[in-house]
Amino acid sequence: MNLFNEFKSYCQEQNFFSSSSGILLGVSGGPDSLALLDLFYRYSEEKEFELTVFHLDHGIRQASSEEAKFVQAFCQERDVTCIIEEINLPEIAEKTQAGTEELARRIRRAFYYKYSRELELPILALGHQLNDRIETLLFNLFRGSGIEGLQGIKPTSYYRELKIIRPLLKFKRSTIEYYCQERNLEPRRDKSNKSLKYSRNRIRNELLPYLETHFNPEIISSLASTAEIITGENQFMVKISKNLYHNLIQRAEEHRLDFNCKDIASLDPVLQKRLIRFIIKQLLSSKQGFYQKHYDEIVAIISQAAQEGKNRPARDYHFPKNLLVRVEYGQISFRDSIWQALQAERTNYCKKIVPGSKVKLFDSQFISAQIRKLPSNWKTLAFKRNTALLDYAEIAFPVFVRNREEGDYFYPLGLGGSQKVKDYLINNKIPLDQRDRLPVLVDKDGKILWLAGERIDERVKVTEKTEKVLQLKLVKND
Repeated sequence: MNLFNEFKSYCQEQNFFSSSSGILLGVSGGPDSLALLDLFYRYSEEKEFELTVFHLDHGIRQASSEEAKFVQAFCQERDVTCIIEEINLPEIAEKTQAGTEELARRIRRAFYYKYSRELELPILALGHQLNDRIETLLFNLFRGSGIEGLQGIKPTSYYRELKIIRPLLKFKRSTIEYYCQERNLEPRRDKSNKSLKYSRNRIRNELLPYLETHFNPEIISSLASTAEIITGENQFMVKISKNLYHNLIQRAEEHRLDFNCKDIASLDPVLQKRLIRFIIKQLLSSKQGFYQKHYDEIVAIISQAAQEGKNRPARDYHFPKNLLVRVEYGQISFRDSIWQALQAERTNYCKKIVPGSKVKLFDSQFISAQIRKLPSNWKTLAFKRNTALLDYAEIAFPVFVRNREEGDYFYPLGLGGSQKVKDYLINNKIPLDQRDRLPVLVDKDGKILWLAGERIDERVKVTEKTEKVLQLKLVKND
């Protein structure tokens, strides 16, 4: 096999990059990444694109600094820009109580993203090869992964807007090793790859050789074909999930996504979970931290809410990554941590209202106030939900607008008695987040005058004796 020609064909087949693309290469100095660098260097002589190498000196092994010097020298010989970052990973792992492998991966990804933005390099190339893909497939299989995990590593993926390509994913480790020998690359080798301390190493060094010897000498190629089939079917399911998402979504904001529970509950259970995965990925940009038990729990929540229908009051459920799932009155809402922080910020307020002016609240809402004689068309005005006409003589000025408070009660017009504000809002099926932000108009004695947009208090209603009124108006999206 001529790896260089096959490499170029695979890049073109996968549409990895254009001739004008700037490419950031993650290079450790091992056989795979060194071969990747050499192949790209040769390719860049035929097809113009900018190459920049990034190497992380993680400080795990004594040899790590020598590996960094080796990569830097390798790049200098070829006049390729090389960026070296040095960290003390063991020290960071001890402070954060995180696993070194996962921590190293996250730190590398953060550096990749940092330099891709600073240097305007939209593509990151990594040296994963076919054996890596199969090892990942088996690793995920043993953990009980679904169809997405059984794809193994994919040729192309994204981290935010950074495109990540794996141009060696078609080729076996043995092919890449032979290329390194043929090109006299002399890669550095990580001795920890031989350690059976890690599950992935046991798959690489014990399981796969056993399967090749006792079951199928072409096990890598066979499982690669399986991974391709799974990838194709998964892409089809992702397309269906995307269509369902766009057809069923009822409210889409940057930090909040709402759906009707019955719409989701009517789907096949497989599609329910697929849709939920898609929603979480859409809202949080990642499904990391979510497992089958979480999807099962959300499906159960939706099923229960669909049966109870619009009579079910608000109930909150908390999931990984600070995801809030709120179910109320037949709706399910997915809200991220930013939405929750903004909501908390908006909840508590108290502002004085001066007649003849207007007060800004939130979400572009205003309360305006005006003192005037009782208008002849007052009955027509009183029927408007966003307007309140209150008997001036029954109000202790000044007037304030605030959020609801624990223990609030008032005398809803027409009810014939007092009622807790909380009970009124529940009985009238006002969503929980709207309840917390509902403008409550009170006088200086704390008497509630109006739940803005809902109901005035019986004690300040217009009567035959009313001569002057306080006219309040709730204006949205001014």
